[in-house]
Amino acid sequence: MTTGAAGILDDPELKLWADAGVTEKQLKEWMREFDSTSEEIVASLRYAAHDILKRNNVKNPVNSFYQVMIRDGRYPRPQSYAY
Repeated sequence: MTTGAAGILDDPELKLWADAGVTEKQLKEWMREFDSTSEEIVASLRYAAHDILKRNNVKNPVNSFYQVMIRDGRYPRPQSYAY
């Protein structure tokens, strides 16, 4: 579900976020809110998606991601992330 020309959410690693209803507009808002570049927000989304899919117990991925971002300003790279 992409809404912008950038197509960030077209990345297969970010499918979780597109499926959860995150839009390109939301990504831009998060970039402003967390003072992040598109590369930084994409890295955080990739790390979070990997972590959430591995844990398989997160009911609301968007809220989980957002809570970590509020606390830390970025989503830390999981040790098991090997990409």
